[in-house]
Amino acid sequence: MAGTLFPPKKGPMGIMFGRKKKKEQISREEVSEGLRSKYGSAAREYGERYFNLADLESRIRTMMNGGMEPLKFLAQEMDFFLRAEKLALSHRQKKENVRKANAVIDQILEEHARKIEAYPDLFFHPRASFEMRKLVGGMQPLIEAASGVCNANPESRSALIELERFAVKDEKPSLFLLHYAEQVSVLPPLEGKRHEQRIMQTAAVAIAMIRKQCKILEKEKGIDLSAIQKIVSIADALLEDFRLSSLAFSAVR
Repeated sequence: MAGTLFPPKKGPMGIMFGRKKKKEQISREEVSEGLRSKYGSAAREYGERYFNLADLESRIRTMMNGGMEPLKFLAQEMDFFLRAEKLALSHRQKKENVRKANAVIDQILEEHARKIEAYPDLFFHPRASFEMRKLVGGMQPLIEAASGVCNANPESRSALIELERFAVKDEKPSLFLLHYAEQVSVLPPLEGKRHEQRIMQTAAVAIAMIRKQCKILEKEKGIDLSAIQKIVSIADALLEDFRLSSLAFSAVR
């Protein structure tokens, strides 16, 4: 846009007024009107935050009353204008980058909400968040399936015990879940959110651990492969749909 607002530095100054004129023929009034027009267009384009018309009028009065050469004044204004335009374009690009980033985040959140919508909303405590209720609801079939096959050795039983910390039996949540809800109730909002994130990570690790043990059990004789495959399938879906994979597999190899 800069090239159309002012003439090139090597070109005749009169171009900005729509016709060529000798330098000495350009009056203060013509310079003033030309600048008002250009600044007005720029103010409409970028806003008066960058091109303040009142400030321009103040500078024009100073030029008129002080007897400054119109071409010298024009050169100063050109320099100011181009710097202001560069700043305006930079801020506009930053805003556009933020808008694009927010759009991506919104899309991710919408996709996440769509995925977890299919899970049961297990209302185990009034202070439990929607996402935690959904996760706990989704973990119940996994706990039930794992309890039938994960008692084959100490390692798989240990993984099952960790998973059962998220169990809700006969509408009664585990002591671990009750403690989570009580902590969220008394902590400040930001601390409560961080505490919940730690609980989500605990859930992610428990899911990944049971999955790992099932993959080990898969190699044993006499194991119910269909039951193992069901557990692994549920675990994989939970980790993906609740965006827990990175948390889980950073702790469980």
